[in-house]
Amino acid sequence: MKKLIVITFIILYNCAYFNTFYNARKAFNSAYKMSKNRTSEKISSQEASLYNKAIEKASVILETYKNSRWVDDALLLIGKSFYFKGEYDKATIKFSELAENFPNSKLLPESNYWWGLCLLKLKDYNLAEDKLRQVVESNIDKDYKNEAYIYLSELLIMKKDYKGAIKELRGNLKIVSDKEIKAKIQLKLGQCYFQLKEYDKAEEEFKKIENYNPSYKLRFDGIFYQALALKEKGDNKSAVSIFEKLLKDERNFEEFPRVKLEIAACLRDQELYDEAIKQYNDIAEEYPKTQYSAEAYFRAGEINFKDIFNFKEARNFYLKSNSQKPSKELKKKITDRLKSINKIITLRREILGNNSSKKSKIEPDKKNVIPENINISTSVKPLDEKEKKANGYFRLAEFYLEELNAPDSSISYLEKITKDYKKTKIYPKALFFLAHIYENYKNDETNSDKILNRIVVEHPDSKYYILAAQKLGLKVDTTIDNKDPAKEKFCLAENLLFNEKKKEDAKIVLKEIIKKFPESDYTPKSHYALAWIYENYDFDNKKAIKEYEIITQKYPDTKYAKEAKKKLAFIDNKSKKINKVGSITGNKKVIRSVTSLKE
Repeated sequence: MKKLIVITFIILYNCAYFNTFYNARKAFNSAYKMSKNRTSEKISSQEASLYNKAIEKASVILETYKNSRWVDDALLLIGKSFYFKGEYDKATIKFSELAENFPNSKLLPESNYWWGLCLLKLKDYNLAEDKLRQVVESNIDKDYKNEAYIYLSELLIMKKDYKGAIKELRGNLKIVSDKEIKAKIQLKLGQCYFQLKEYDKAEEEFKKIENYNPSYKLRFDGIFYQALALKEKGDNKSAVSIFEKLLKDERNFEEFPRVKLEIAACLRDQELYDEAIKQYNDIAEEYPKTQYSAEAYFRAGEINFKDIFNFKEARNFYLKSNSQKPSKELKKKITDRLKSINKIITLRREILGNNSSKKSKIEPDKKNVIPENINISTSVKPLDEKEKKANGYFRLAEFYLEELNAPDSSISYLEKITKDYKKTKIYPKALFFLAHIYENYKNDETNSDKILNRIVVEHPDSKYYILAAQKLGLKVDTTIDNKDPAKEKFCLAENLLFNEKKKEDAKIVLKEIIKKFPESDYTPKSHYALAWIYENYDFDNKKAIKEYEIITQKYPDTKYAKEAKKKLAFIDNKSKKINKVGSITGNKKVIRSVTSLKE
């Protein structure tokens, strides 16, 4: 009789935890089905509720039935639920618990797959690659393996190595057989070419998506991006035609505001500003208090701010955008724009008086910004009214070029200085800035060289004399300059890194500073810059740590040593967190990626 009671208890116990997990899995499957069929990025409240139910039910297994055979299943299910809810830190903890406590589980490859995706979202690219490599080298189902191949390519895209990603994606096309996966690869290929501004190739890749009879969402994306490629090529008429066709299909209903925003953008590209603004207003009124109304008002503000210089109207639109539901990123842009408007209005009032509302029609050439090693911002206190006026005109020239991409307006203010304020301190600086604009924004080297020659002839004692002479290819004895040569080298490294995008050349220059100028204040700064590049461009923490340690050991009394210690502690702490696994019942410590360093 006792034996029968024990057997009955075991059966009921097993049924209890199986039923609990069955209900958890049922809730997850229902939510997952909704997620797969969803066309927008935003999770619905019904989905979130079902994922929460799955987490709640599966957590009962961890708390009440710790010794059951469903514990690793429960951990995986909870982790996946957190992933689809967008709670990547929590999901990562559950996947790490599974790996630590069940190293031989058959579910480990799938757990690594979702773990890798979480790490991608958290921008921990090195660990993400490690997990996804484990997936492709495992015996996991080919669907997961194929998806892992795509995400490995995605890693290269996130690092902005588009050419490397294209090569990887081409290889993936040969490996995978699933048509839906092939369609996804085609989409990624098109997006890579789009980022490289090779719009003809991008359009071609987007068109190929249709060859694989993809899901409707992928088909929509392919058509949508085809239109974007046409828009970037300047064929706004064809782009609008495609966008309008998408609006005729009710299956695209959730994407309508996104499509309408692009139609308005095409109108702006054609300089049909009134029509574009009307379209943006219509979108905002049709989709009030949404991300789309916020974006529409912001873009209308951009037309007024950057295209027609109606700063009063621009401010009104930015304020309207802020009253909707802007994202954190858009809210920051709005704040920056409002600050810029206050700055320009104040400047024009101070420098030009009440007749400052005159606007000029310009067609800016969008080129590279001013090199980092040319410090055009001025903090010189004016000595008299002439100095004050000249500095004001210079700041206006800066504003119109940097904020509005309006070189013609910038040139007019600089020429005002070179004509009427020749005896001011900022005069040679204005000449050099003017030469830079002619060379880089107007493609006019003749005028640029004439202006540089004026600096060489008229201002041999100015710090811009050497810069101008070097630009002209003249031999100059730089020893007469009392500036720190290490500083000049460091400015060159900054320019190579941020403007010319020549990372490896920048590293060479920084190493040269360290070797040739060991006593310079720029030597520890160069070590710090190298560490920053290793960490944020090369994703090589080992080399970054080495540079930080050199700073703390050789230059302990510098501000860079203080920052280096913080970075070493931060990286070490992150490493410990990554290696430490929480308890099955719910360690809430979050594993985060090492964030980008800002000096």
